[in-house]
Amino acid sequence: LVAEFAEAGGDAIEVAFPGISADKQTIINELAKSHNLLASQGSDFHFPSRWTELGKNLHIDPSLTPVWHDWDW
Repeated sequence: LVAEFAEAGGDAIEVAFPGISADKQTIINELAKSHNLLASQGSDFHFPSRWTELGKNLHIDPSLTPVWHDWDW
C-alpha cells in the first residue's frame, strides 16, 4: 500500500502518534525511508480524555525529513 501511495505521487506519511509502539514506529520509519517519503506526526487529539495526551510521543526520527521542511514559505 505504501509503495502504491508513493507511486501515485504521495509525498508524506504519518510516522508518529500517541500510543504507537516502538516496533511499529520502526517499521513505519523504514517504509518512509525506503519510499523517499517525508514524515509527519499526528496528535490523534480529538477531545480531552484519560487515554490521549496532546503532543505525547510525537518524535520524528532524525534520519527522516519532516513534511514541513519541504514547504515553500
